[in-house]
Amino acid sequence: MITIYCARRSTGALLLVNKLREFGQQAQRIVGGGAPRGAINWGQGGGNKYEELRTLWAAGIPVPPHSRNKVPGWLARRFTHMEANDLTANLTYGDYYVQFVPTVREHRIHIFNGESIRAQMKVPRRANPHPDFRSHANGWKLVGGPEYTAQVPRGAREMAKKAVAAMGYLFGAVDIGVKEDGRPVIWEVNSQPGIEGTTVDAYAKAVIRYKDN
Repeated sequence: MITIYCARRSTGALLLVNKLREFGQQAQRIVGGGAPRGAINWGQGGGNKYEELRTLWAAGIPVPPHSRNKVPGWLARRFTHMEANDLTANLTYGDYYVQFVPTVREHRIHIFNGESIRAQMKVPRRANPHPDFRSHANGWKLVGGPEYTAQVPRGAREMAKKAVAAMGYLFGAVDIGVKEDGRPVIWEVNSQPGIEGTTVDAYAKAVIRYKDN
């Protein structure tokens, strides 16, 4: 039996369990109450995004400059931000602050057990999406395919693997911005990523490989 545990309800975890069953596996989702032994913890992170940045920075991974102290011109953020909701709120004060880093595009690279299983790029899903903060709520969507994965910066997949390993996670979806000069910057590691379509397939196959080893 493959158990997918999540501390709070997750549509992604449910889709993953359904896909595992479709692939002929016995699978279940358990919500809350603590992760059973041997379960795959969907959302294993603690949720403090400032501490995440600190951990990544200590591992030598390029992240935006950040501080607990208010810095003039920097963006105020919440420890548990989601969908860039704190950035679009134009907060005056936050739990921590980051320097704005302009980028020309953004990718999400999915890592599972040290393997890159899927790469995507964020593209507009509506007219006039937010020009800087690329989240679903701000008018962006994730797409795959050769024309998009070909634009992933050289070395970004290895950087994503390093980021997930630095966090001590079995898996994670790493959001990577690309600067005008082509250099990547890591925004965050999502330990409970929203998944759909062929991304669910990629995770299900990775889970099966992991459990078979």
